[in-house]
Amino acid sequence: MHNRFFRSALPIVALCLAGILPSFAQSFAQSEVNRTASNTAASPIEQAIEINVTEINLGKDAETKAQNAHVKAYAQMMVKDHTDALAKLRALPGAPTGDVKPNADHQKVAEHLSGLAGSQFDREYIGEMVSGHQAALTFFEQQSRQVNSNVTSGAPTANEKSFAKLAMDLLPVVRMHLQEAKQIQTELGRIATPTRLEGTK
Repeated sequence: MHNRFFRSALPIVALCLAGILPSFAQSFAQSEVNRTASNTAASPIEQAIEINVTEINLGKDAETKAQNAHVKAYAQMMVKDHTDALAKLRALPGAPTGDVKPNADHQKVAEHLSGLAGSQFDREYIGEMVSGHQAALTFFEQQSRQVNSNVTSGAPTANEKSFAKLAMDLLPVVRMHLQEAKQIQTELGRIATPTRLEGTK
């Protein structure tokens, strides 16, 4: 009896699977395409440019919103130094020619800070400068070492060497920015909780 039931049920199951599997396979393939596309990372030089664009934008806002004189002076330094760095990055061979906007995480930071004022803005802005420059320091240290890397496709290209050299040249400025931000953070009296969600600023 059981055997008769299974024999009669098998054609029905087969027909169902014949209809379901193609659509499932197509849906799965499309989801993989979407996932891969969404995970496509910007090139290292684009990431470096984005970091500097973000710092310039945040610095310009802090120039007008900061209450503490040291925070205001720090913001002015951010605008100047990162504008200089951005010009050097854009002059590199292979650098993108179009506008590079802050990524989603950095945009969240900007939106968060835009809703603050006075001493709260000062503390949160400097907290972001500490966390952001820590991430930037790690990023530029990694990139500066790429000049001797042959992990992926053999010897680095001339463009990669140029970027790695500039990354190395920018490291002292990034370290100085981080040290200054930490000192101001201590002066402000508390460690701000960063809202930045990324690994590199």
